[in-house]
Amino acid sequence: MQIYKLFSQSPYAKKLRFSDFSTRVITGDSEVAFGLRVEPEHYREFMNSISNHLLKNKISQHIMTDFKFIEFIRQSRKLNFELTDILFYNEEQYGNDELISELKENFWDFNLEQILVLLDEAINNGYKIFSITGNFQNSKGEYEQIKIYANGTLSIENNFDEVSKYPIIDYLIKGPEVLL
Repeated sequence: MQIYKLFSQSPYAKKLRFSDFSTRVITGDSEVAFGLRVEPEHYREFMNSISNHLLKNKISQHIMTDFKFIEFIRQSRKLNFELTDILFYNEEQYGNDELISELKENFWDFNLEQILVLLDEAINNGYKIFSITGNFQNSKGEYEQIKIYANGTLSIENNFDEVSKYPIIDYLIKGPEVLL
């Protein structure tokens, strides 16, 4: 698994040179939305080392909200993303919670409408989404497992060495305003 922190650049800023970063980059279709590969054990040092570059180039860190997660799940079929799991903050406390169990059972049938209804109910009951996991069909028609975290990071099971494009990054960062 490779981990990427998601960012977006102001569309009014000059075009970013990804070669300025000493790490692997994944982009959306627009390159305004992108992810930088990070090593979890060096995350803080990495962020500190690029903070001036981020400010100078009008780059914002991305985080996911429950609303963004729900809208992403709602559009998942159009985005070639098949949802396989949802984790909530402090989920271990809800071990035998009927609502969470029912929600997870619906993954087997991939009943998207029922998943959205139950997810909405869980959020209204105070649950907060920690991450979602699913399979994404890339431009080569291959499936990759992707985990999207609330802190704006992605983990991708990826074997490619070249700069990769992930159209879902545009949707994750810009949200429902992205035309599908």
